[in-house]
Amino acid sequence: MLKVTVLVLAAMATGTLFAGGFDDIYILGRGDANNNHQVNITDVVYLNSYLYSGGPAPPCMNNADTNGDGRVDISDPVFLLNYLFNGGSPPPYPGPGNQSCVVNPTPSPNSCQSGC
Repeated sequence: MLKVTVLVLAAMATGTLFAGGFDDIYILGRGDANNNHQVNITDVVYLNSYLYSGGPAPPCMNNADTNGDGRVDISDPVFLLNYLFNGGSPPPYPGPGNQSCVVNPTPSPNSCQSGC
């Protein structure tokens, strides 16, 4: 059922029926570091715990890369705090408000392939 749902959501997001395999569907959502389908202060806490306190790695490193620079480092929780509390720029696509299951034409090594 999940695979069918993912395929339907991918078709809705792209406006076309996707003819590729399920391995070509990547779940994206920058800023959702803890993968709870929300972007909020808990993502900042999760990132800081991972970076500085030996906490668990983010389930999806692409989501944890909140500023989209290809790395997960101190700049990511700082960027997210600025967005959440200072009116800063939102995380680049795909970020809050545009998180969806999409066909990623150029997946990065940090891309995720599970759950919607």
